[in-house]
Amino acid sequence: MNPEMFKEMEVEAGCILRLRTDSGEVSLKSKPDPGLPADMVFIPMGPVANKLIGTDTGGCGMPSFKGVQVEVTPE
Repeated sequence: MNPEMFKEMEVEAGCILRLRTDSGEVSLKSKPDPGLPADMVFIPMGPVANKLIGTDTGGCGMPSFKGVQVEVTPE
């Protein structure tokens, strides 16, 4: 996530964060990425990201992986 988010949340890089969506939640080790916008987190596609993504495909056969609202809290 963007380094400014660490300051706003008053946590340090490398801490464990809980990410929660309407579809599920995961706990991950955090890592700063100054290339990301201020309120965005990035998780590579795979089993962990899939836990946060809903099953609605909108008829196209693939759920949306972008624009998912995520609550981020320290663990």
